[in-house]
Amino acid sequence: MSSCKCFCCCFCCCLFFSMLFVIIFFSSVSAVVNRSKVHHILEDAVLSNLSASNSSSQGSRIDSASLTFKVWSRNANKKMGVHFWHLRIAAVYRGYELGRAYASPFVQPPRNITHFEAPLQLFNLTIPLDLATKLKGDLDSGQIPMRINVKMRAKYKRVDKSWQTKLISGDLHGDDKCNLLIGVSSTNRFSSLKGRQCGWTVAFFNPNQGA
Repeated sequence: MSSCKCFCCCFCCCLFFSMLFVIIFFSSVSAVVNRSKVHHILEDAVLSNLSASNSSSQGSRIDSASLTFKVWSRNANKKMGVHFWHLRIAAVYRGYELGRAYASPFVQPPRNITHFEAPLQLFNLTIPLDLATKLKGDLDSGQIPMRINVKMRAKYKRVDKSWQTKLISGDLHGDDKCNLLIGVSSTNRFSSLKGRQCGWTVAFFNPNQGA
């Protein structure tokens, strides 16, 4: 009887510590994964002077328009700095790529929020006639549907105890897409993002290794 109680106690203790180990393990893995991501949110997409004119057999021309993407970037990792050396946002209207906006390279320190812009200028851009007709209808309706394709390349660095940095990884290639609506006014002089925000996440693998 005594041996049976002893066995039950040992079994319960083993089960308890096993469950505790599993909980701690997955909590630590989850924490590392969360700290290994940089989150981006498209705060606004500012559009001005978008219209198609001067139709010909080759298509319609967009004389001069501008589109500026305003992005919010958050690095929550306290040991990892990120160098975004290439960030490109392609603006696609109804399957047709209008152009590509590029952000200036920047370094984001640990536990940092950075705001940056990616401007796109459209000069003498020729689009198909059927697309120009759809564009006119969308302008009249007050909103422009658009898809953005985001591509970025970055390097991350670990900050050691003496606050020196060292490169511990190669390049990261991020690729994401999201759909959005840009509200337009009757004059189309200044228009901005309408509806929910669009966001994407860049994940880094094991940035806390290699100290």
